[in-house]
Amino acid sequence: MFRQISIHNKLALALTGAALLAFAVAGAALVLFGNFTLEHRARQIMAPYAQLVSVGAEAAVAFEDSIRAREILHTLRVNPHILEAEIVLSNGRLLAGYGSGADATFRIHPLKADGVYLTDNAAELMQTLEAGAHLRMVMSLEELNRQTQIILLVFAAGEFVLLVATALGLRAVLQRAIVHPIAKLAETVEQVRTLADYQQRVPAVGADDVARLGQSFNAMMAAIQEREDELRRVTRFQFTILDNAAYGIISTTPEGIVTSFNPAAERLLGYTADEVVGKVTPACWHDPQEIGRRALQLSEELGVTVSPGFDVFTARARHNQPDENRWTFVRKDGTTVPVLLSVTALRGESGQITGFLGLTYDLTERQRAEEDIRQLNQELEQRVADRTAELQAANKELETFAYSVSHDLRAPLRHIDGFLGLLKSRLAAELDAESRRYMTNISASALRMATLIDDLLSFSRTGRDEMRKAQVDLGALVRDVIRETAPETPGRVIAWRIAQLPAVAADRAMLRVVLVNLISNALKFTRTRTQTEIEIGCLPDHETETVVFVRDNGVGFDMEYVDKLFGVFERLHRADEFEGTGIGLANVRRVIDRHGGRTWAEGKPDGGATFYFSLPHSLGE
Repeated sequence: MFRQISIHNKLALALTGAALLAFAVAGAALVLFGNFTLEHRARQIMAPYAQLVSVGAEAAVAFEDSIRAREILHTLRVNPHILEAEIVLSNGRLLAGYGSGADATFRIHPLKADGVYLTDNAAELMQTLEAGAHLRMVMSLEELNRQTQIILLVFAAGEFVLLVATALGLRAVLQRAIVHPIAKLAETVEQVRTLADYQQRVPAVGADDVARLGQSFNAMMAAIQEREDELRRVTRFQFTILDNAAYGIISTTPEGIVTSFNPAAERLLGYTADEVVGKVTPACWHDPQEIGRRALQLSEELGVTVSPGFDVFTARARHNQPDENRWTFVRKDGTTVPVLLSVTALRGESGQITGFLGLTYDLTERQRAEEDIRQLNQELEQRVADRTAELQAANKELETFAYSVSHDLRAPLRHIDGFLGLLKSRLAAELDAESRRYMTNISASALRMATLIDDLLSFSRTGRDEMRKAQVDLGALVRDVIRETAPETPGRVIAWRIAQLPAVAADRAMLRVVLVNLISNALKFTRTRTQTEIEIGCLPDHETETVVFVRDNGVGFDMEYVDKLFGVFERLHRADEFEGTGIGLANVRRVIDRHGGRTWAEGKPDGGATFYFSLPHSLGE
């Protein structure tokens, strides 16, 4: 019952109980105080009379004058509370006695030590006089007890009034400081619970615990309101997505009953949400034959029997496996539409399945586009095949032309070179300086023409000759090429850094052409350097190919023009700067392409260049 009482009444009961307890404790304390101080108060009253008798009775005791002693004792009648008094000599004889009543009798009482002795209603004082005599005085305690009772009553009344006033004051203070704020807080919490109104706040002024409780409640409500607002925004956003999504979104219970059906699903299937939500399962718009085939397929995949029904759509999702398949939907009007359906299991916090979500997309346009793409691919493949055949024929004609032309040009060049030698030997003394310069230019041009013819022949052979692949010691081949090119570099300081090179699967003669071109280029484009640095090595292991590089510290090139490097007759430097025909790197690419590899390069102006080529690990055909 106490738990059901309001906090206002609980506080009143608590304060009342505390006041009564304090009153009882204070009364008990006062009673105990009166009892403990009764002897002291009796002594304070009786001591002056005892002192008066002691002084006045000295002579009477000394002369054993009973009359004088009786007169002295009779002076005690001024205090009506003194009931009796006796003076007893040292020999035990009663010298004189006093009694407040007319019929008072006197007798010898046992001697006691000096002091005050209390009985129920009287106090007895014992005091030693001169010459060993003793004074015994008895006083009534009725007056003292009555005074004590009056004091207790006055104190109790005052204490009661004080406690009541204090309790009422405390009640008012606590009512204002604690009860009202807590009651307001409880009322606000109830409004929040019943009305879901998260804008409610409570007054929270001050820095005490109740104020901090109110402030914490207001902060909590502000956070809840913020979360509620965010949840509303998210919910609106989700509904907006559902209403405007291009995908049909359909959710179901774990048993398969439709629970949501968005507008895209309505447009796709022709049903309204009211017609399907809570009434049917997705099986009603599926092709039964497709469901049966899918059930057999899933039974084989999962190793369990999947019945041809709703389980067909959820079997993989129940096992936390992705499920995305093409299906044929049957619209309300009986027409069919190809769709892509993705099914996901919805799970609660403990992992239990709470439903399923299906996303569907109309594949009609995609299938039409795929058909168009297939047709275009077929046409493109045919065009590529036709163009490839044309290019192969053109390449063969070009190779034949280059081979024939190079042979037809060699004989005239040999005649030019021979007759030029005869002229030099016979007319050397008769020619002036300008004529000798002309002859030198003719000789240099003939030499460049011979080099061009050699490159054309090499280019023709690399595209025509049959490849003979075998394991080639790449390191040994690199060293042979360097020895061949060394006579071309007399007096130059060349720092070679040759890494450990593996054996590769290649045609040795063709691979030699690649290395000769790359190493010759590295030497040619670094001749302006004080010291030439050329590094030949391999990139870290690749799974299917070996990647070789040749790096130099020469003039380099701009990466903007990297695509031109491997073209026929393409040059990035003027002929008067660096000689060459523009066929060497094209020959490198042709050889590596025939091996099934790749070629590429990196560089920067005046920062050197690196040329790469790759060779497959397998010998192949």
